[in-house]
Amino acid sequence: MNRSKTAKYEVKELSDKEFCKFIIYPVSRTLYFGSSLSIETGGVGYTRVLPPPSTLAGMIRGALLSEDPNVIFDSKLFGKEINGDYYYDFTGWRIIGPYLIYDGNTRVLYYPLPLLFLAKKEAEKKEIVLIKPTRDHLELLKGIDASAHDYILVPNFRFTDKGIEDLDFSEGFIKMEYLMDLLSGKRDEIEVKEEDFPIVILGSLSRKLEDAGILKIERTIGIGLDYKKKTIKIEEGRGHTYVTAKIALASQWKYFFAIIADEDVADRIRNALDGKILRLGGRGSLVEVKEVSDVEMIEEKLWEEGFLENEFLLYFTNPAVLSDDRGLDTFDLTRASKGALEVKAYAIKQTLISGWSIKKKMIRETHFGIEMGSSYFVKLKTSDYTYQNLLFDRFFVNEKYRGAFGSCLIGYI
Repeated sequence: MNRSKTAKYEVKELSDKEFCKFIIYPVSRTLYFGSSLSIETGGVGYTRVLPPPSTLAGMIRGALLSEDPNVIFDSKLFGKEINGDYYYDFTGWRIIGPYLIYDGNTRVLYYPLPLLFLAKKEAEKKEIVLIKPTRDHLELLKGIDASAHDYILVPNFRFTDKGIEDLDFSEGFIKMEYLMDLLSGKRDEIEVKEEDFPIVILGSLSRKLEDAGILKIERTIGIGLDYKKKTIKIEEGRGHTYVTAKIALASQWKYFFAIIADEDVADRIRNALDGKILRLGGRGSLVEVKEVSDVEMIEEKLWEEGFLENEFLLYFTNPAVLSDDRGLDTFDLTRASKGALEVKAYAIKQTLISGWSIKKKMIRETHFGIEMGSSYFVKLKTSDYTYQNLLFDRFFVNEKYRGAFGSCLIGYI
């Protein structure tokens, strides 16, 4: 990714950071990463296909607590206490991911696909062609009403007036080597073989992953409990029963995540996680976490280069909560970055983001956020930022959430 250094700034305080990379191996046969919505009687508790960043943060902080109960007084590791509770504002480390990884003879990392990319199916070849939009196409993405497009802020029209047909916006996962080619600016399109399974075309992500043999969705009956009375929860004269959908990963598919941290913090987290069996998610989900060193990440390459061009694609590899100068949720990255990034076009998907209140033992307030894969084509309005600022400082993410949410990559169109 060697490119002209039109916007360069040396940030010395970020030079001592360290990447630590981990693979999550399920110990429980099924895993559950519930949504932010409560389950009504007779309803279905859906699971996310990836553990949310808040769930990863909870696992890591739980491991740190088991090593040293006094860690709650260390804001670099645990965050600041806010009205007796803790959010994700720890300053000494950041979560990257999680992603999918194929843990075979050779480990292969799969990233969430940027929503701004376009996809064309080649039925006869059993291939999918990924195409980066041109600047003419980007002009068509401005000002789309979210309510009219199922919370995907881009239309599903064909670019026939530009000479391209049978295109749609893409959602899913992509093999790292393909993604690097597209982000580097070296190629405008790339043919992807069907067996590499990088992509889902606007459908149910969990169902497509299930069809591809990466995971299975198993459904079980659950019973709601009244914790105060220590009895079965009763609603309208009936017992509270519901269905829970859980994930069972195929044998060679695992979850991957990384942290970037101050050197002293990285050692603490590494010692707390590596080789340990920990709880991740709900319904008794247990996993083993192992540190790995043989998995390359795009983030490491971009970190070494550091510089940003004047215009680039910024896409989020995990969800994020963006906030304006009043602390209110927004999808406007220009406002969230206080004008440092001017949005030229975007393709984003709305999601709900919450977390677990340690103090109240319940789900805390819910925010409107953007889903992984959400992409912005931006113009840099200052020369004082590098990729290190985007990945670690995350100055455009709500301060209480930037420790866990808002990991990102950059590319060029």
